[in-house]
Amino acid sequence: MFHIKNTLAEIEKKRSSKNLFWSLLLIAKDIFWIISLFFHRRGRFMIKNRTEVFLKKIYYRIFDSALHEKRFKIIVPYRNREEHLNIFINYVSTFLNLSQSDILVVLQSDDKPFNRGKLLNIGFHLCNTDSDYFIFHDVDMLPQGKSDYVYPFCPKRLISGTISGKDIQNFPKSYFGGVVGFNKKDFKKVNGFSNEYWGWGCEDNDLLVRLDYFGLKCDYGNTLYKTLNHEPNNSAEYLNSDSYLRNVHRLSNKYDYSLDGLNSLDYQLVETVIKSGYTLYKVKI
Repeated sequence: MFHIKNTLAEIEKKRSSKNLFWSLLLIAKDIFWIISLFFHRRGRFMIKNRTEVFLKKIYYRIFDSALHEKRFKIIVPYRNREEHLNIFINYVSTFLNLSQSDILVVLQSDDKPFNRGKLLNIGFHLCNTDSDYFIFHDVDMLPQGKSDYVYPFCPKRLISGTISGKDIQNFPKSYFGGVVGFNKKDFKKVNGFSNEYWGWGCEDNDLLVRLDYFGLKCDYGNTLYKTLNHEPNNSAEYLNSDSYLRNVHRLSNKYDYSLDGLNSLDYQLVETVIKSGYTLYKVKI
């Protein structure tokens, strides 16, 4: 018995040393990144925000020994893109080695205009009791190369831009959509997405405004994503539509964000279906 206790103690000591080594290595990487900003023409304007994010990372990496045990869900808002969904599930589940319980697809099954923000809130509501963080993921975006789906210390936009052949489109910091990660505490703090953006556009901009309103800093990943081909939503006709103009009006007029979101969510769960590679929730909103 004494020998077994000693052996277990040695194993635990080695594991702790290994975790400390990797934590210090990751911290050193972030220090190098921040220092390198001083040599970038726009870097000085990013220092304050990045430093606060960096300090959060130090805290979690040193003091949260169970960081690697954090549970997560990928939540996908969906309607009428079966071809994209099949490609997405096969690609992402293989890329990240996921099971069907790790990916939630929330299908809007009514005839109302598509409401991306509300569907993502529903996905969070359905799985937040057994998950620590959440990746809100559009169905037409596939990560290329190494991507960071680990626990987000603060709200994080994982996608840096899109790639099509040799063409690369980098996104500005004002864009906070496509693929974003939240830990449970931060998503609850901002009260989730708004439930009132019907049709395409503005719900992701509203989310970025919420971060500022509730005093949360955000982080940005550096991974490019491939986008699956589909009809563009930003046609001149749509940008002049009543639906889009209503969304723009709501975005430009600040309101009480604590009254619209997770705490005002209402929906009907029609059916839950276990599929190959994901769980499908059919809802009416």
